[in-house]
Amino acid sequence: MSLAEFQRALADMVASPTFARAVLRGERARFDGYELTSRERSRLDAVAAQPGMEVNCTLYRSNRLTPIVMLLPYTCFVLGDRLKWIAQRFWDENSTDLQFQSEVERFGAYLRRTSASGELDEPLLDEILGFELATNELRFLPRRRIGEDAMRAAGDQLRLHPLVRLVRFSHEPRRLLELLAAAERPPYALEEGEFPALLVAGPEELDMRVIDEPLARVVQALAEGNLSLDEEDAQVLIDEGLAVRAA
Repeated sequence: MSLAEFQRALADMVASPTFARAVLRGERARFDGYELTSRERSRLDAVAAQPGMEVNCTLYRSNRLTPIVMLLPYTCFVLGDRLKWIAQRFWDENSTDLQFQSEVERFGAYLRRTSASGELDEPLLDEILGFELATNELRFLPRRRIGEDAMRAAGDQLRLHPLVRLVRFSHEPRRLLELLAAAERPPYALEEGEFPALLVAGPEELDMRVIDEPLARVVQALAEGNLSLDEEDAQVLIDEGLAVRAA
C-alpha cells in the first residue's frame, strides 16, 4: 500500500471540496496524479461518501477563512458576495501552512492576480488591499525590539525606518476608511486623486499620516535604498522617525 500517496489524496480531499465531490461522483479522472492501488481508491471512495466528510471540508474552509476575514476585513467587505467564489478558487489552487500571516499574504497576491487579469472588477480593491497588507506586515513585526535596534543602528546608508510603510490611495483615505468602518456599502462619493500616506507602527498602535507627493517620493527612495542627502537633511528624517542608518 502506497501510504504516502493515500494520505496525500485524503488530505487533498479535505482541503478541496471540489475534489471531494468529484470523488463522490466517481469521476473517471478523480485520482489522476496519485499512485494508488485499487484498494486505496475504493477506500477513498468510501471516505468521500461518509457524512462526516462534508463537515471536515467545512471545518477546513472555516480555518482558512478566519485569518482572511480577521486581517483583511475591509477588503472582504468591499468584495461582498464575490468573496465566496474567490475564496473557493483560492483554496482549490493554493495549499496552506495554516499560519495567519502567510495565508493572508498568499490571498492578497491571489486577489491582485485576479484583478490584473480583469476577472475581478473592484475599483477600491488595490488601495484597500494595499493598506491592509501593509498594516498586517507591521502588526506581525516585533515592534519593541525593532525600535530598539533602529535606535542603535549605525552606518553610512540611509534606509526607511523598519516600522514605517508607504501606502497609496486613489480616494481621500480618511473619509474612505471612515465609511468602511461604518460598514457603508460602496460606491462612495469621494475626492479622487493621488493620496500617499505613511503607516507608522508605535509601541501600541498604528498611526496613519497623509503626506504630500514630494515627501512620498523621498520615502519611496528611502525604501528602495537609493536616496542621498546631506547630513542635515538626513538627520531631519531620522529625528522624524522615518529613516535609520544602516551598514
